[in-house]
Amino acid sequence: MRVSQYLIIIPVLAQVIVTLAVCAAHHVNSFQGRSNDHLKKAYSEQFELPVLFYAASAFAYAFRIIDEWQLAFALLFVAAHMLQTILALTRIRTTTRHAASLLAVLAVASMWFKIAMHFAQSGF
Repeated sequence: MRVSQYLIIIPVLAQVIVTLAVCAAHHVNSFQGRSNDHLKKAYSEQFELPVLFYAASAFAYAFRIIDEWQLAFALLFVAAHMLQTILALTRIRTTTRHAASLLAVLAVASMWFKIAMHFAQSGF
């Protein structure tokens, strides 16, 4: 099944929106002089694992290797990371939050694995 290479922008934009929302909340909190450790942690987490997601998305787009699996892993990453962020901001410490975190890691690792497999099969 052929997938438009441009569809990768949907999960990327969704992740950018999440990052901007958490960033805005963090800075509003800072300007008001309030300290919220959960918000600080959620803010810093937007610049950790998502960097690998952005890089995998850009790499796959640049080499035009986005297929339905790559897109599915990207959407899964965003959904899992968004759930993890929401649970972190609501201060819910559950196994659901940890499972969402693990799912996000597996999704982005799968994106990179698909990229590696593409180059292993087609050569450099």
